[in-house]
Amino acid sequence: MTDKKTPELTPVSEWKKDVSEGVAVELPSGKVAKLRRRSIFALVRSGQVPNELKAIVQSIISSPAGAKAVAGENLEAMFAIIDIVATACFVYPKLADGGTRPLTADEIDISDVDFDDKLFVYLWSAGEVSSLESFRKEQDSAISVAFDGKSVQPEAE
Repeated sequence: MTDKKTPELTPVSEWKKDVSEGVAVELPSGKVAKLRRRSIFALVRSGQVPNELKAIVQSIISSPAGAKAVAGENLEAMFAIIDIVATACFVYPKLADGGTRPLTADEIDISDVDFDDKLFVYLWSAGEVSSLESFRKEQDSAISVAFDGKSVQPEAE
């Protein structure tokens, strides 16, 4: 018989900490933000997704091909969904629409965040970023090796 260790349970305080406090995440731009994962399901359920976008969210959720179809057919709606998810995920700085009200000291306008960063957060919130992170690290190491200058030949005479 093999000894199977029962994994230790995660305390409730740790569950709450992850949800409320968030974790520091480096974004593609190199900036670091404190983020918390918010599923698109939770955002729909809490009413943060407007009714006119719910059918589009349903298409995205139903299949991976759904997201591609939505992006191809209704790019503006996809941008709106990405903004909703990013706004919900950012703990610090907080994201807000500065066009609708004055921003507080710990807020930035959603338009101040690069699209690549917002897309990264959208994918991160869905758990699709772990493969991208390892890819980025592999690319960074390959690039640093490729451009170290040691392979540059002297000019021909």
